[in-house]
Amino acid sequence: MSSRVLRKLKKDSENSLDDNNNFSDNDDPITGGSVFSEFSNCFPSQLITIPSSDDNPQDHCESFKSKKRRKKKNKQKDKTGITYQLGNIKLPNDPGIADQNKQVIDLLKVNIKMLDHVGELSRLFGSEVIGGSETYLRRKRSRVKRGMLVSIKSTWPPTVRIGLSMEPLGCGSYTFVHSKEYQNIQRSFYNALESMNPNNLSSILYENPYHIDSLLQLSEIMMHQEDTTVGTDLLERALHAFQSAFHPSFNPFNGSCRLDFKRQVNRGLFVALFRYILKISERGCHRSALEYCKLLLSLDYEDDPLTVLLMIDRYAIYSRQYSFLIDLYDSLNGSRNLYLLPNFGLSIPLARKLIGEDPEKCDKNKMSVDESLQDALVMFPGFVSRLLKHTSIGGITNLEKSILFGREVLLSESDSLGCLLSLYVARMHPLWSSPNVLPWLEKNIATVLNLVEPKQLHLSESNTIDPRLSEYSKRRKTLYPVFPPKILRHLILSEVSEAPPILPRNLTSSPIYTFDPLPPRSSINIYDPEEERRRVRETMAGSGFLNGLLSSFLPSSSINAELALRGPSGTPTVNETASGSIGGIVRSAAETFSATLRQVLDMIDIRTVGLEYEDNNHNNSSDEAP
Repeated sequence: MSSRVLRKLKKDSENSLDDNNNFSDNDDPITGGSVFSEFSNCFPSQLITIPSSDDNPQDHCESFKSKKRRKKKNKQKDKTGITYQLGNIKLPNDPGIADQNKQVIDLLKVNIKMLDHVGELSRLFGSEVIGGSETYLRRKRSRVKRGMLVSIKSTWPPTVRIGLSMEPLGCGSYTFVHSKEYQNIQRSFYNALESMNPNNLSSILYENPYHIDSLLQLSEIMMHQEDTTVGTDLLERALHAFQSAFHPSFNPFNGSCRLDFKRQVNRGLFVALFRYILKISERGCHRSALEYCKLLLSLDYEDDPLTVLLMIDRYAIYSRQYSFLIDLYDSLNGSRNLYLLPNFGLSIPLARKLIGEDPEKCDKNKMSVDESLQDALVMFPGFVSRLLKHTSIGGITNLEKSILFGREVLLSESDSLGCLLSLYVARMHPLWSSPNVLPWLEKNIATVLNLVEPKQLHLSESNTIDPRLSEYSKRRKTLYPVFPPKILRHLILSEVSEAPPILPRNLTSSPIYTFDPLPPRSSINIYDPEEERRRVRETMAGSGFLNGLLSSFLPSSSINAELALRGPSGTPTVNETASGSIGGIVRSAAETFSATLRQVLDMIDIRTVGLEYEDNNHNNSSDEAP
């Protein structure tokens, strides 16, 4: 079918598309398509049963072709399905799509100067304050060179023959490439992972200091042991390995270079950037975090496999980049229905308020700032009940007994929607509780209560309940049934205690690793982790579970020594009881491993300094030779 015909069909179906996109109580689910609610437009290419962003688009084309062969009695249903399919076809010559893509690309261009989080700390607190700290002085004394992603520390080993490179695929797409030697190291990594002994990972890292997955996994272990210094350093080493492998034509700052998340070799960069964003934001470097968010989103903004859109609003608002957030929302909302994401539904009114939008200059076709917030409160009443855990709403009592903020939250809020709201409140409650925002929120909560709460007296024709109370209630029950994998990845990597990921049953029995959480079902692999793990499990079948668990924290000699302290019946000794039973063993094991990993990194750095010293002596002797 030609592009001209598709455009004509698409134009003929615009009215039907508008009906599907507007709020309506009698929207029927489209069987055979991928729409189970308006919310799915935020996450293209999902399934009805277990929504997924990782399906092959050709599957939808096959579904579209099969509709033609149905019987005449199903003609009306087919028409609806075809309308949906046509509405999602992207025509390469469509000027509207081209303009939208250009707008998004321009918005996602990175301000390189703002990537330096140390410079941001200096701007926030003053160079004297930052310069006076021991950490900064140590950093300043070392010879630091700025790479594309992170600064390069002089103590790091050189990125020579690390087995990682990049090649272009055409049309602005790239992919990383692993050498044969790197592939062998990766298989050894899977073996070490199955052994549950981090010391085996340390051994791999000592021999191969820029093995990506070892750096990511060990970084995660150190973060869990609250050793953020080493954990962040390992993340930066991983990013340095990637930036050293960039192709000369690959520019991650212009917003137009793409990496396919489905390719197994590319996913490490996505994960490393995501976790690095979280780390620098914990230090208050929200502008740097925003620029890294732009970079990460631009790599695959159409699929957004880690759902960066769930956190980019936070960094934009905290860094006072309100116009950027509003422009990004305006560019993407038409195609993705971002207003159905709680963070955008609530953050856009907040950004408009903080930017000081003039009501008289506001577009008459748009809701005012107050109306926009009120609409979001009616759609997401669970936001208020969760915010009350962090602050008090002055002048309004018994909110939990109201219909909207009490009963409706319990009856119409799905677990998935509740998780998204808990995630948002955990990240944004300090700003909503601030003195310049809270009174505005209180005023609009009072207005909403007057709009949607039934009056105690008889209702008159001029005093009716706002219909959104029932309409939005129905949508809250249907729009958020099951999380797609991309949101689950976001929750797994974010590790927000208030918003744990809700995993479907088919995922709870499989191991989930943070260096590659929930690989796409259509993943393009060069490794088979399951096969490697199966082979190792067969080898270790007789080792026993407890010994394997303890070996994840202690060297084998320490395990044997600890077990030797037990009596013949296996009861703990007095010393073990005094140290806190098994909890004391685990804490001691964690400290032991942390010290071991620090020694490994020190040996790598010392080895690097030694090589530089030998090179300098060699150069000096060459200069002095006659």
